[in-house]
Amino acid sequence: MNSSTIDFDQELIQQALEGDWTQAERIWPGLLSRILAAVQSPARTRELADSLKQESWYQETAGAWGDLDPGERKQTWEDLTQRLIRAAYRTRPHCIRCGQCCSSGSPALLAGEAEAVRPGGIFHHKAYTIRAGEPVVNNLAGGVALALHELIKPLDPGGVCFFYDQGKGCRVYDDRPAQCRALACWEEPGGATEFEGPFLDRAAALEGQGLKLDYAAAHQARCPSSRIVELARAALQDDKSALTGLEEMIAFDLHTRLFAKDKGHLEEDELDLVLGRPVAVILKPLGLEVWEIQGRIRLRQSP
Repeated sequence: MNSSTIDFDQELIQQALEGDWTQAERIWPGLLSRILAAVQSPARTRELADSLKQESWYQETAGAWGDLDPGERKQTWEDLTQRLIRAAYRTRPHCIRCGQCCSSGSPALLAGEAEAVRPGGIFHHKAYTIRAGEPVVNNLAGGVALALHELIKPLDPGGVCFFYDQGKGCRVYDDRPAQCRALACWEEPGGATEFEGPFLDRAAALEGQGLKLDYAAAHQARCPSSRIVELARAALQDDKSALTGLEEMIAFDLHTRLFAKDKGHLEEDELDLVLGRPVAVILKPLGLEVWEIQGRIRLRQSP
C-alpha cells in the first residue's frame, strides 16, 4: 500500500497542510482509520493514535510543523502517512489471505521445491520458466528489469497468481511456496533473504527427463534470452538485420513448440516450463509486438 491508493478527502489534507499542527492533529486520525480499514486491521483508531503520539518522531514533527514551508509540509505529511501505514500493518502481524501479494504475480520457486512441478506436485503442468536475462516486472522496485537468475513460477495470467481465488484466497495455502510464507505484507519491505534464492531452475526441475532437457538446451542455443534483448534494442533503433533476426527466432520458437506437441514429446501445458516463455511474450515489455501479414510473422514497435 502507498499513499496514492488511500481513499481520503483531499480537501482535508489541504486543510492540514495549510493550518497549524492542531488542525493537522485533528485530521490525521481519520486518515489512520481509513488505513486500518484498508489493511483489515482490528485495531482501534484512537488507541493506536494515542500510542503514536508518544513516539519521539511524532513529538519532533509536531514541534517543527509551524516552521515548515509548503514544500516541507507536504513531504512531512507524506512521511507521516507512511508511518501510519507501517503502524497499521504492525497491528495485524499475520496473514489474513487478503490476496494483496497474490494479485502482484506468483512467487519464484526455490531450489528445494522441485517436487512441486513434477508429476503429482501441486504445480505440475501449472508452472513456467523465466530465463536469466529476460525482462520481468519488478514488483518490489517497480518497472521492468532483466532477470538475474532462471526462475520457475506458478502460472500468473494477467499478473494474478493462478491459485488465487477471489473471495476465497489461496487455493493451495497449506502447501504454498516458501516465498509466499516469507512474504509478510504487514512488515516494512527490505531485508528478506528468502528472496535471494537459490532458485529452482530447469536443470533441477527436469532432472532425469532427458528429452525435455534436450529440448530446453536446443531452444536456448537458438533463442538465447540475452540475444533477444540485444536484438530488440537494436531493432528499436531501426536496425533491419536485428528485426530479421528476431523474426527468425520467433519462427523457430513457434516451430519447436508445434513440433514437440505433434510428436508427443511435450504437452501443451508444459511448453512454457521446458522452453520458457514464447519469444513474442518476451519482446512485449521491450516495446515490440508480433503481427502477421500474408501468413508471415512480422514485428512492429508497440504503440
